[in-house]
Amino acid sequence: MKTVTINLYSFNELSEQAKEKAIYEHETFLLSIGQECENEHGEMEAIFTDSIERSEVIESIEANEYYFFADGDLAQVCTYTGGPKQGATEFTFKGIIQTI
Repeated sequence: MKTVTINLYSFNELSEQAKEKAIYEHETFLLSIGQECENEHGEMEAIFTDSIERSEVIESIEANEYYFFADGDLAQVCTYTGGPKQGATEFTFKGIIQTI
């Protein structure tokens, strides 16, 4: 058996090239889901646009505390905010879940 170490990075730890990739991919995601806004009837609805400010994309990445691989690909990480796992952070890779 071999032991392998997988490094995960916060957005600010990425290289400039990896940051650009992360920003592009997250911007694509945000544009695909739209922005939730309240309409004139007090109901929530998604508004779709064709652009979003770069600073808003970065703010969303940082607020959600995403983790990335060195090349800027998003890592599958979940931090629980409620229930029995509250406060735990798990990383899933190839179906294997590891608490980090």
